[in-house]
Amino acid sequence: MPFTPSHAAAILPFARTPLVPAALVVGSVMPDLFYFVPGDVERGFSHSLIGAVTLDLGVGMIVFALWQVVFRRPAGDFAPYWLRARLPRSRARPSADYVALAAASILIGIATHLVWDAFTHRGWLTGAAPWTGAELGGLPLVTWLQHASSVLGALFLGVWFVLWVRRTPQGEVDASRLDRRSRIAGWAVVGVPVLAVGAGYWVWRMGEGVVPLDPHLLFSTARLCIGSAALLAVLLCLGWWAARPGSRRSPDLGVGGRR
Repeated sequence: MPFTPSHAAAILPFARTPLVPAALVVGSVMPDLFYFVPGDVERGFSHSLIGAVTLDLGVGMIVFALWQVVFRRPAGDFAPYWLRARLPRSRARPSADYVALAAASILIGIATHLVWDAFTHRGWLTGAAPWTGAELGGLPLVTWLQHASSVLGALFLGVWFVLWVRRTPQGEVDASRLDRRSRIAGWAVVGVPVLAVGAGYWVWRMGEGVVPLDPHLLFSTARLCIGSAALLAVLLCLGWWAARPGSRRSPDLGVGGRR
């Protein structure tokens, strides 16, 4: 399947609309979420039309609510100042209209995911175009479409992010509760174990005779790394809330007194 985070590139055309950006992102990756959770989940259902308006929308609203209430503030605090100063301020009390707009945004994000997958997975659309089954370099063309769309999606996201940073002025931000050292330590708590687990799993599977670039090995390694990173990030954010009643740290200052 296409690299799940690359699906967020499909919502970039909606970035300047009244839709809710975070909800669009949640919707764009929601059908694939169940690949990264343990248990016997019928993952094909999350990619169906019925699943889109039931399972995906319901879980997507929960994930969006958790982001707004639990994870947004600590995630912003762990972000570097140059990024934190460009992020929009959160709403103090979302209205019913805002919740409805968020639900619509999630559905639109889900729709972009399903349309993308229709062109890069075997199904009715690719079945109607037999040329997608032609092999190139030992792989069906539809598989090459998956890989190419993953790379292009990631590139589009990277270019958009650089342009967004250059065009978005810095605004006022609340003083961070974390100094620079604590922020770097937080990133290390997530990044180092994920890299170690991913590399260890990859080496272990290759020791069993699996070739290094086997598609199933790459998928399972990415699934393990993304799932582990999400779990550690959740624990890190919960730790931020647990430490909240403690003493406040001074904001980190850069050259000329700028953070």
